[in-house]
Amino acid sequence: MVYFFITDSITTALLIALLMVCIYYFYRVWKNNIFLRIGIPGPARIPFLGEIINVTRKGMRTNDTDLIRKYGKVVGIHEGTTPTILLADPDLLRNVLIRDSHVFINRRSIDGVAGPFEHGLTVLKDDQWKNARSIVSPTFSSAKLKAMYTLMNETSDI
Repeated sequence: MVYFFITDSITTALLIALLMVCIYYFYRVWKNNIFLRIGIPGPARIPFLGEIINVTRKGMRTNDTDLIRKYGKVVGIHEGTTPTILLADPDLLRNVLIRDSHVFINRRSIDGVAGPFEHGLTVLKDDQWKNARSIVSPTFSSAKLKAMYTLMNETSDI
């Protein structure tokens, strides 16, 4: 009698575990296909790793440049399990970084940043970024940006 009870409880536990694994799998598949659902092109995702293999092999800048050349100026990638949109379209960048900056507060996380770059504008999050942006914004006047336009245009061509 006890033997049947133990067998039934093990079977039930295994079925529950299998159900949980299936639910988790379908959730990850649904989440990982977010870019397909909204029509953003990008590379096939490697589960749990995303683009980490290519970034480690080529470096972040080279990998991002290759992705932009292959998929266009808007690319959907996964950094580990985090969906990330890579933008190279100047008009979209203007919208994200200037006009709608209050919506798009946080940027790509870069691990291992230390020293003076630890508190740089590209690394700050949430309210720290808002405060730093309000202080630094007057420094980038239109005259100063126009003076740098040629240099920035040459270095940003991909």
